Amino acid sequence: MESVYTRMLTILMIMEILKKHSDEENRLSQANIMELLESEYSVKVERHAPKRNLDALRDFYDINFDLNCKIKCEESTRGDGPDAQIVTSQWYMDREFKNEELQLLIDVVMFAKYIPYNKYKEIVEKLKKLGGKNFRSRINLLENDEGNRQLLDTIGVLNDAMAKNKMVEFRFVVPEDKERTDAGPDGALVPHMYRVSPYQTVIVNGRYYLICAHSKGTEFMAYRIEYIKDMEILEKENRRPIREIRPYKDRFDLAEYMKGRIYMYGGACEKVEFRADKEIKSHIRDWFGSEALIRDANEKDKVLVTVDVVPQAMLYWALQFGMSVEIISPPELREQVKDAVKIMWKRYK
Repeated sequence: MESVYTRMLTILMIMEILKKHSDEENRLSQANIMELLESEYSVKVERHAPKRNLDALRDFYDINFDLNCKIKCEESTRGDGPDAQIVTSQWYMDREFKNEELQLLIDVVMFAKYIPYNKYKEIVEKLKKLGGKNFRSRINLLENDEGNRQLLDTIGVLNDAMAKNKMVEFRFVVPEDKERTDAGPDGALVPHMYRVSPYQTVIVNGRYYLICAHSKGTEFMAYRIEYIKDMEILEKENRRPIREIRPYKDRFDLAEYMKGRIYMYGGACEKVEFRADKEIKSHIRDWFGSEALIRDANEKDKVLVTVDVVPQAMLYWALQFGMSVEIISPPELREQVKDAVKIMWKRYK
């Protein structure tokens, strides 16, 4: 008879085999499991051992409700009446993440512009392991050796600062731009240090941003996290209460803040009306969501649209779709678009 230690070890081996080789589309018979025990662990077991261990594993996962994975199998009845027996076969690990969910997460990581290549590979490999051998074989990594190595350290510091309710200090260095400097005590120029209260990190258009507030002022600011350098937590300085930042009272409403911020420009949202070709209605919904009010115009193949958006962001959006969009109001924004078009005309003239 196998010892308790041997049985525990065999159970762990079978659990690893199910994790590695099985899913809902790739199920294992008890014979398959016996073969894998021998080929991968050089362990031979008697014919009924896999069934006992599989039942124990299934019971363990069933009573631990906080475990999102389950051991499942097919059941059939052999015989009739009091002598009937439940026969189990085709065992598999019902995973916490379905393959399509894992694929979605991997795609997000693979095409994120803010994740360094070495860390991207590490994260993708961890996600692939959640899907087992059959899932891993379908994923090819992107080859890219670029990336900001400080990014994940910065995110870690930010998470600690927000958890402790503390301010942070950092340098902000945009590639190929001259770094902002201040005069030091001896008159020499030193890098400018930004001191802010961090509230949230967000991903917009494939880029990572920190939403924060400076020591003074009533507006939120957004900084590209990959351009942040040498961040430190100011342990003696608590971050500003949200009630000091308009229009919030007690908590930061991220969903409300992101409305109308199609690009991460600061400033308040304003109501903007524009005329657009009907053929770009799907693009309007993509950018502005269901909050965009779209109605038919008096002209054929045109719609009138009203959105709440940061004017500076709307300026660049209108230029992006310039051949299909005409700003109607506010008049100040319309004039800004006209001025931008004049500058472009001169350059291409």
